[in-house]
Amino acid sequence: MSTEVLYRKWRPERFADVTGQAQVTRTLLNAITLNRVGHAYLFAGPRGTGKTTVARIFGKAINCEKPVEGEACNDCEPCKAFASGAFDFIEIDAASNRGVDDADRLRKQVNYAPSVGRYRVYLVDEVHMLSKQAFNALLKTLEEPPGHVVFILATTEAHDVLPTVTSRCQRFDFRRHTTGDVVGRLAYICKEEGFELDEQSLSIMARAATGSLRDAINLLEQVVSSHGPKPTLEQVQDELGMAGDARAYQLARQLFEKDLAGCLATITAVVDEGVELKRFLRDIKEALRSTLMAASGASASLDLGKEQMEQVAEIAELAGSDEATRALKVFGQVELKDTGSSLPLELAAAEYIVQANQRAEVAASAARLPQAAATPVPARPAPRQPERASQPPQRQQTRRPAMTPKTNGVVEPLPPLPGVESDVVQQIRGRWREVLDETRKRNFRVSGMLNGNSDVCGYENGVVTFGFRHQFHAEQMASGGDGQFLSVLEETVKELFGPELSVRCIHRADVREPDKGAPAGSSGGHLLKEAMDLGGK
Repeated sequence: MSTEVLYRKWRPERFADVTGQAQVTRTLLNAITLNRVGHAYLFAGPRGTGKTTVARIFGKAINCEKPVEGEACNDCEPCKAFASGAFDFIEIDAASNRGVDDADRLRKQVNYAPSVGRYRVYLVDEVHMLSKQAFNALLKTLEEPPGHVVFILATTEAHDVLPTVTSRCQRFDFRRHTTGDVVGRLAYICKEEGFELDEQSLSIMARAATGSLRDAINLLEQVVSSHGPKPTLEQVQDELGMAGDARAYQLARQLFEKDLAGCLATITAVVDEGVELKRFLRDIKEALRSTLMAASGASASLDLGKEQMEQVAEIAELAGSDEATRALKVFGQVELKDTGSSLPLELAAAEYIVQANQRAEVAASAARLPQAAATPVPARPAPRQPERASQPPQRQQTRRPAMTPKTNGVVEPLPPLPGVESDVVQQIRGRWREVLDETRKRNFRVSGMLNGNSDVCGYENGVVTFGFRHQFHAEQMASGGDGQFLSVLEETVKELFGPELSVRCIHRADVREPDKGAPAGSSGGHLLKEAMDLGGK
């Protein structure tokens, strides 16, 4: 095996060999073919996407004496000089040469004629690191350099380059490589080097490199150095720290089976074995993401083995896309501290399972109620009809519902609405704080009108009735905000208690706000209590 690092050994020497940057190489080839070479270029893009490589190929090609359709011939004197390193291609690291003095020195150097070929090419890497004063010192030179000079400025932070500099350059944006592009290049290198890796191993490396081909090639060299030219999939995963813990899928299955005791036991086993919890949380999220994609019909996008794909398919069938989304949302909000405590994971499992059980109870209660024979009760009241013009003019009075009779200053309760003792009403009352919190996220005015002024006072045929102590609040909720207020409340109820529910709002002078439960952020709250009831330790 060559002692030269792989990414340098396999650096492309022709535009045709550059991976994934056709939009750049095509334009540069045309410029060379048409003899329309600019005086300054800006190459912008993430690391490892080929900026320096393309700059070197371009510098060689514009000096080639016999280019073939824009490609260097690699046989003339300038091409041989480039290969030996005795060529007028000067690379400058702007991170360590960023001052005014460095810029002045560069301004003086550009006056020297090239020793071979037609152009002296200056590649200024990480040009955004230059100080503002150095940029200003280069402006005139960039705008009107000597005819034998070509500047190529490369940067990973194009937004930090002064606009006055950018405007003097032709800009080319280098894109992150796709997983397919990286896998293809790695497969080519493996074939030439005699390495034997399966496609899934190469795909893992490509994803770990996040679009950087240089990083992917370095990972390949790291794996081969550690495990030889024929590493297994497990060795690749272990070397890159990407070996997914099978218990993450076990936990996902237990979540959707609503087995809280099993979830807590799995987390405890992981802790006892000394597994890094942040890594285990990442595996859980990946398992839930795979479940969501499989449940949504996007399993073809998953890069999993046959056995693991079958496992994900079974969990997805058990969960469904709605529950997979809810579980992923819950665990996506988990933040693990460096204390090593597993409590956030345990509470996340308890929160999801408790709420899933509550949603199931609400759905079961709704299914047990007799369905209305006629059209369901509309969620929003019908608009008021305008007064007839033929009515005699008289002083109009606001029509209000009959006031509740009072005895000795005490408000007598109005007759209860149908379904006031139903499971749905009790579920909403028991989670009143969640209702307030969710509505506040959507519209703080709706939450304000609910807080201290309302109660759930009835349920019938899939319609939940909210009563408001004040007539003004009832009217605002029923039709205020062009129906937006009622929509916010209805969306909240659907999210928390089931998509089959709708709401209506009425005036009820005898309502009192339900108990809000444990305050948000308390240690465990009602979720922890219910989790303990379900078998948590």
